Amino acid sequence: MWWWRVADSEVFTVKSNYGLIENQWVSVDGVNESEERVFTNMWRSPTPSKAIALSWASLMDHIPTKTNLAIRQVLDSLADKNCVLCGSGDETFTHLFLHCKVVSLV
Repeated sequence: MWWWRVADSEVFTVKSNYGLIENQWVSVDGVNESEERVFTNMWRSPTPSKAIALSWASLMDHIPTKTNLAIRQVLDSLADKNCVLCGSGDETFTHLFLHCKVVSLV
């Protein structure tokens, strides 16, 4: 039998999981007020949940780009980390969503 010890009822809820994540993230050193406000308000937005999840993953730098996969040792650290779309620059979240020449055309 499984228990969710985070909540008093020992039953898993999205709200109790969110509270756990929020408390862990906010307790990290270096989080300023504006970052905390963004994190708190992001989940209350009327935006579709998939877009919110992508935003949260990008803020936490958990998008599986070549650079992140190399850091997590999923890819060989010596592997080519260039952007698969344009070939220039390391494939990072920032590059893919802001600087990639191919994506900017879309």
